[in-house]
Amino acid sequence: MNKPILYGAGFLAVIVFLLVGSTWWSRALERDPQGTSVLLSQSGLHWHAKLIIRINGEEFPIPANLGLGVVHNPIHTHDDEPGLVHMEFGGLVRAEDLALGKFFKIWGKRFDSGGIFEYEAEQGKFTMTVDGVPSEEFENYSMRDGDVIEISYE
Repeated sequence: MNKPILYGAGFLAVIVFLLVGSTWWSRALERDPQGTSVLLSQSGLHWHAKLIIRINGEEFPIPANLGLGVVHNPIHTHDDEPGLVHMEFGGLVRAEDLALGKFFKIWGKRFDSGGIFEYEAEQGKFTMTVDGVPSEEFENYSMRDGDVIEISYE
């Protein structure tokens, strides 16, 4: 067998291996062994949600440029509009990646079904609405593009 044919066959084998391997790898990444994850995008997304927090009737400010700095977190704020949460992901994005609780974790503040910041749900009226509809998902709520999320503690 001459060398050009051998090199051509080797090159073709590498190409086939890469195609088969990359297809297998992308399918493996999409699988969820527990069947609990919802895949929202395979190629990333750039969404925005408005977050309004009221404590005892007063709007609580959400810091600008939260999640930005040395590490650029995919969930962050800018100084463009107060309370606008940016969700900028590349690649695969699952519903749990957009959990509202992740934003609060980045912020370093408490938020769960038991309360917000230092305020305990059982000691006051603690509610959350998404686009005006009551929600009890709290930290587990998966933010969507265009959401208006209002959290209130009275």
